[in-house]
Amino acid sequence: TINLNLELLNEDLARRDDEHSRRWRRRLHAVQEETTRLKQILEDFLHYARQVELDAEPLDLGELIRELVDFFEAQASAAHVLLRTTLPDEPVICNVDARLLKQALLNLMINAVEAMDEGGELILQLSARRGRACLEGVDTGPGIDPELLERIFTVYFSTKPGGSGLGLPTTRRIIRAHDGQLDVQSEPGKGTRFLIELPLARA
Repeated sequence: TINLNLELLNEDLARRDDEHSRRWRRRLHAVQEETTRLKQILEDFLHYARQVELDAEPLDLGELIRELVDFFEAQASAAHVLLRTTLPDEPVICNVDARLLKQALLNLMINAVEAMDEGGELILQLSARRGRACLEGVDTGPGIDPELLERIFTVYFSTKPGGSGLGLPTTRRIIRAHDGQLDVQSEPGKGTRFLIELPLARA
């Protein structure tokens, strides 16, 4: 509603072509951008506060990752990040909610790409061992300082300007709702590695 009214004001001012009107239009544009940002934060908060309810079914994680990589590859390429995968020939079947798991993985991939300001590589590796599916994501970014690494899953903590601080906590909640685990390891100057473990579906 706020954005709609701002747009109507903008249209009124657009009928005048003077410096005073142009200055007000620039200010309105800044307010619109901030309102959009606040709307996203609110949506993130509501999503985080909502109980995670899974609509799980047996899925091959390899196929899910292929679909996600196809979707994300253009964004990675635009950031000069090479996206590579190492996937097993055999299916890795887990009971998962595909929509939520894709959201969790996408959060991690976006964070990795945004951390690599000058480009780099993001490698996704999938394997299965001891009744668990193991998905690793390794990037060649700058890494995370140890004191920050301890806080990355803290609600509202963010190192990104304008970040809501809800992306990683939401990701961990989704993984835990699948009876899984999420671990992140990093060292300044040596990149970051995230590891997701999920129980394999019983035969």
